Amino acid sequence: MAPQVPYPISGTIYDIDSSAFSNITVDFFNLRNGESSSVVTNFNGIYIIDLANMSGIYKNGDKILIRSYSQGNIFRLEQIIITVDTTSGSTTQNLTLRVELPKQPRDIDNKQIELRTFDPVNNAIRVMTQDFLRRYYTANDDINFGSISYYGYIDILGYWYILRTSKSGNVSSHQYTKGNKDYTTNWSGRAGLTYKNFNEVFGDRL
Repeated sequence: MAPQVPYPISGTIYDIDSSAFSNITVDFFNLRNGESSSVVTNFNGIYIIDLANMSGIYKNGDKILIRSYSQGNIFRLEQIIITVDTTSGSTTQNLTLRVELPKQPRDIDNKQIELRTFDPVNNAIRVMTQDFLRRYYTANDDINFGSISYYGYIDILGYWYILRTSKSGNVSSHQYTKGNKDYTTNWSGRAGLTYKNFNEVFGDRL
């Protein structure tokens, strides 16, 4: 089989200030045959890959996904799909990699608790979450087996929630209430507080 004709794809990755972005990973996916490869931008922010050097055979009209990102930092994934045009013999595609602005949902420390990204290669949504309740520590408990029990939790800022559990036969119920101050007062009056299901209490975090 004769070697393939060179088809270089090159470009420059810029930051939002139009400065060249070095040491940025750039992925390439041939959406027809699933082949992939990666390169890293040089000190001038330039990347280059030759489809002829990839093990698969590229064809005219192939859709090539170009995706750039910075590992270890919160940058928005930038990507574009180009079409191979063998009459041109090459493609130039510049991309701007932007700092990711945190999106909802976020916790009370303004930290992002969920990150959703679209993976076009697998046509799927990837979700990474953090459990915002892990920030709380046990403060009190009032355990009554076979009846109603209470568990109090508080964080370093004074935000709190109380879990109320009850059991009827083999069925257990768990309901919650929360607040951002006066934990001690609310714990003392825990029996008179209004408790609701988890999503009704913490739904504003989701």
